[in-house]
Amino acid sequence: MNIVKIGTLGRMSIPASIRSSLNWQIGDTLEILAAGETVTIRKTEPGAAYEKRLLDINGRLHLPVVIRKAVDLHINDTVELLVAGDTVIVVKRESAEEENN
Repeated sequence: MNIVKIGTLGRMSIPASIRSSLNWQIGDTLEILAAGETVTIRKTEPGAAYEKRLLDINGRLHLPVVIRKAVDLHINDTVELLVAGDTVIVVKRESAEEENN
């Protein structure tokens, strides 16, 4: 299971194992889409018209505010990263406190 936190700048680190399995390299352009309660991320060509971001040197990806708001993600939220084909699906996890109630 790949669990990460949304950092203070709205970034999350994509684990090296996921980046390697998808052949994502530093500087790759990634498409980020909000769909329902999830965010989908996949590699795309530079210059595409939709929301895109570059994977930084530490494997971090900035999730734009508009995407975070669309799926109700906040700083310090915990998310699970699921790989489906050539796409990473980001799913918000309930906090331990909410899970216990």
